[in-house]
Amino acid sequence: AFEINGSNSWMGFRDGANYNAYIQAPGSELNVSSFFDMNIMSYNSTLLALRKARVGLRTTSPEAELHVVGTSTTKPALIAVNSGNTSSFTSGDSGTLTVYNNYTGSNYAYAITAKTNGNAGYAAYLNAKYCGIRSDVAGATSVSGYGGYFTTQNTSSTNYGATGYAGGSGTSNNYGVYGSASGGSTNYAMYWS
Repeated sequence: AFEINGSNSWMGFRDGANYNAYIQAPGSELNVSSFFDMNIMSYNSTLLALRKARVGLRTTSPEAELHVVGTSTTKPALIAVNSGNTSSFTSGDSGTLTVYNNYTGSNYAYAITAKTNGNAGYAAYLNAKYCGIRSDVAGATSVSGYGGYFTTQNTSSTNYGATGYAGGSGTSNNYGVYGSASGGSTNYAMYWS
C-alpha cells in the first residue's frame, strides 16, 4: 500500500523548515530517529518514553537509565531465567521486582547476583519498616537448605561471618540475634563451631 524504494531510503517529518524526525533504512537496518524526545503510545497514553539515553515504561520522566512504573494489578518488573518459568508465586508476588530461576541442573543457580569493588562497598543495601530481608527456603531432599549463607574472607582486617544489632527504645524487647528450630530429630536454635 505504501513503499519507499532506494539503497538509502528514508522518510522525514518537518515542522516548518526543519526536520524533527525521520525513518531511515540504510541497507539491512531500520533507524527511527527523533531530534527531541520519543514516545510509543496507545491512544493518548504513553507506554514507552525515550529521553536521551533514558528509558521509561509508563512514565514520561524517567529518573534512571531504566525506570519502570507498574500498576496496582501488575508487577513493575519480572525477570525469568531458563525455560518453564512462571511469574506466579505462592507468597510475596506483589513485590516491585520478581526474579525467577527454574534451573534444574547440578550446579548452583542464583536468581540474583550482585558484586561491588572498593574498600567500603555494599553488594546490597536494604532499608525497610518491617523486615530488611526475608528468606524462605524449601530445600530438596538430597541437599541441605540454608535460610541464609554468609562468608567473608579478608587478610588485612577483622572478619565477621554475620553480625546482628537491635536498638529499639521504650518498652521494646531487643535481640541482636534470634534463632529458633523445631520439627527435626535434632534441633539447634544456634550452632557454633
